[in-house]
Amino acid sequence: MKRSMQKLHKAFTIVELVIVIAVIAVLAAVLVPTFIYVVEKANVSADIQAVTQMNKILQIDSATEEKPKDIFEVKEILSENGYNSDFTTYYDGYLLGWYPEENTVVLVEKESTTVVFPENCKDVSVDAIQFFEVSVVSSEDAFRSMIGEIGQGEYRSVVLSADIDMGTSAQFLKIAGGSLELDLNGHTLSYGGEADYAITVQDGGNLYLRNGTAETTETTAFFIVGSAKFVAENVTINAPVSQEYAVTTNGSQSLESEIVLRNCIVNGSGAYPIYAPAGNWTLENTKVIGRSVVSGGTFTCKNCTFESTGSTEAAKYLEKTSQEGKTVTFIKDNTSGAITFGDPLLIILDRGNYQAVSASISDTVFCYASGVSEENKAFGLRIVDMKPDSGVSVSSVRLENNEYGSKSGEDGLKIIKA
Repeated sequence: MKRSMQKLHKAFTIVELVIVIAVIAVLAAVLVPTFIYVVEKANVSADIQAVTQMNKILQIDSATEEKPKDIFEVKEILSENGYNSDFTTYYDGYLLGWYPEENTVVLVEKESTTVVFPENCKDVSVDAIQFFEVSVVSSEDAFRSMIGEIGQGEYRSVVLSADIDMGTSAQFLKIAGGSLELDLNGHTLSYGGEADYAITVQDGGNLYLRNGTAETTETTAFFIVGSAKFVAENVTINAPVSQEYAVTTNGSQSLESEIVLRNCIVNGSGAYPIYAPAGNWTLENTKVIGRSVVSGGTFTCKNCTFESTGSTEAAKYLEKTSQEGKTVTFIKDNTSGAITFGDPLLIILDRGNYQAVSASISDTVFCYASGVSEENKAFGLRIVDMKPDSGVSVSSVRLENNEYGSKSGEDGLKIIKA
């Protein structure tokens, strides 16, 4: 019994436990704010180091190249030089932005909306800054409220977290001089309306699209006007509509347009995946399905595939367009009845209305449906010189290391002088 009592006296009393708990609470009250301050200070330091690194990259690049025109080019320059980031800050109280006049990345304090770093930009108004901030959307309503019409000088960066169907209402996106970075994030953005164009990028506007699928069922998908810029990476563009386009420019109003398609699939199996009457086009590692037409501007293509629509798709759209009273040029085999859209790429050197063509095509494969009759034979690449005496010649098209054969292995390059 004595032994038990002795053991009992060695335990903590309630009073002692309360005292210990009180001491811990006091220490926590003192140390936790200190710890939070240390973490915040470390995050602020990390943000400053990141901004310093980005500005060094921009400074080195601008020594040999022109200053970036927009925040898209800033991201491209940083990415090409090994800076891969989602452009968010470590410290929650800061926003990351870019000051175009000085080509400088800056830190802006959210609460006061003032620049806190670097020192030489502290007097810059936030109205002169383009922000890297990203918005995540998951519904049509959220997308419409976030996007709407993007006006001159406005910049928005949006990431989809779900497939979004924009329904059949009027044209749902117009970029009127501002800039939009849209990460589809593996999802599909679709539009079933009958407006002339689903997405218009107007003079001075910029659209950077990546990582997913964009499709229309009744109209042209992307219409690029004036000095606008459209860049698509890792995107499938579906616009299988007869007599419409997946991507096109606006002739004489698009002489300075820039269109870049990298690692894309452009499916215009109903008519024209690409219609280029003007502008500056660059295609890299891209597959194009349907019949594309280049009749003006510059057209640079490397490591791509152009493929004409097979008989099944062509027959389906031939029936559809006949019912609608429309006409589309098809090639039909008199023996087997097979139908194809013909040449997957037609280059018209000088139509005399917009710009003469200057093209460079390398490491590219042209495929077209075989089996058509000789008089209606399709070619992989057809080049037509409309005005041989105009000074524009076939030499304006540089061809290197391409394959022009049909699926049956026939020679598929045809040059015609009108």
